Amino acid sequence: MASNDLGNLGSKESAPVTYTWRFIDNLSGLAVWVILLIVFILFRENWTPKAFLILLPMFVVNILWIGVKKATGMPSSAAGMFDVMFNSFTIGMATVWLVSHKFAGLNRFVIFLLSLIVMVLVYALGIFSFSGLEFTSEAIVVTIFFCIVTAATFLAFALTGWRCRRRYTALRFMLWLALWCPVLCLTAMLAYALTVFIIMIVIMGRSFPMEAIIQIPLVGLLIGGILYLLLLPYMILVLNSDLFRRRFYGCFRLKGMSAPAVAETEDFSGERATDLI
Repeated sequence: MASNDLGNLGSKESAPVTYTWRFIDNLSGLAVWVILLIVFILFRENWTPKAFLILLPMFVVNILWIGVKKATGMPSSAAGMFDVMFNSFTIGMATVWLVSHKFAGLNRFVIFLLSLIVMVLVYALGIFSFSGLEFTSEAIVVTIFFCIVTAATFLAFALTGWRCRRRYTALRFMLWLALWCPVLCLTAMLAYALTVFIIMIVIMGRSFPMEAIIQIPLVGLLIGGILYLLLLPYMILVLNSDLFRRRFYGCFRLKGMSAPAVAETEDFSGERATDLI
């Protein structure tokens, strides 16, 4: 029962309010992790301790995310929605790498589309577990933001692979990726701002805040820098783990990428399993 002394303005105690908190409400944030669990169970290629190393970059970027929220003083109302986007992105990236052995040898455009589909499915489960079918204005904004970041991510990978098509080294790949992330995020933010500008000025007849025009390029570059920092732990693992490096090579197939024709992994039963590259 809530109570507060309002003097002559009203009663001191309000009517009691009863709310039943369901156990399932505590599990809404965990629903998106189900996809990761399914991928580990469904694909035999992930029945190896090496596959669980994908959890390390997820742990690192989550620590970074907690630091960002504290540094920016993000309010809890906004943090809830952005947590959904962040968790969906990190889990989605892990899922893409865990299923990437199925992409090896496919057309690069097909790989691009399949990666986007995986990310969208993970995000759809994440946003549904958070808000159900009630798609609020905040959810729409976060969804647009997620789409921009996700599209920029895989376009950055695609363009980096294109720039490294004649000569690949790990350093060259990471430097090009560091360039494309902010460039593509900046481009996407400018395109989004232009769309909003046209809607507000031409269709709705409203003014567009001039300060936003100055801030948008800076925001785009900042998002691109943060995106690269989020991808960096994953790429460090991919480039140093023979399991994920084979999958990386199988998807990009660039000159200079060399790997043995047959690689071995060890599952939990202690048996040796061979994976053709």
